[in-house]
Amino acid sequence: MEKKSLTLGFLTNLGLLLTGFTTALSGFVIQFAYHMGHHGHIDQSSLALRMDYGGWSHIHKVSIVIISLLAIVHIVLHWKWYKTIVGKKLLGRNRPVLTLTILFVVVALTGYIPWGIDLGGGQEETRKGFIEVHDKLTFILLPYLVIHVTRRRRWFISSYKRLKESSGKESRSSKIQEAPVKM
Repeated sequence: MEKKSLTLGFLTNLGLLLTGFTTALSGFVIQFAYHMGHHGHIDQSSLALRMDYGGWSHIHKVSIVIISLLAIVHIVLHWKWYKTIVGKKLLGRNRPVLTLTILFVVVALTGYIPWGIDLGGGQEETRKGFIEVHDKLTFILLPYLVIHVTRRRRWFISSYKRLKESSGKESRSSKIQEAPVKM
């Protein structure tokens, strides 16, 4: 894999890992501190881990947009793999990754649709229904994500080492080229 491709893949995956953690943490705080057991009324001024509902909601929304963009890049980077798996009907062995992809898309959609309902002035009950589906599907998605990342931890480590080694070689070669010529 050439360095540009490795760098893009590594940064995309690292970004997915970090924003995934942020999205999950903020989502769980919102779910457990503000949604569960409140029967329709949320005290938005109450604090959870020193932040109010608005703060957690803002973090969740920003991280959702970032993770969605990174997921698109990730899927584009692996598009050839997806085409091969579907085209050659290699679905059985790759079912966990395909399930993860489908679950991620459905969780994202059930998260974005309530924004559209809210912006369009739609019914609050419908919006909350989508949020409930989103929340429940996230509990199914999370184990798939953990397994997916855990199985690829060696790739993260080896890619980091390769990038670190190649940047060290580049900086040494540029110093050699910049060295003054003695006459």
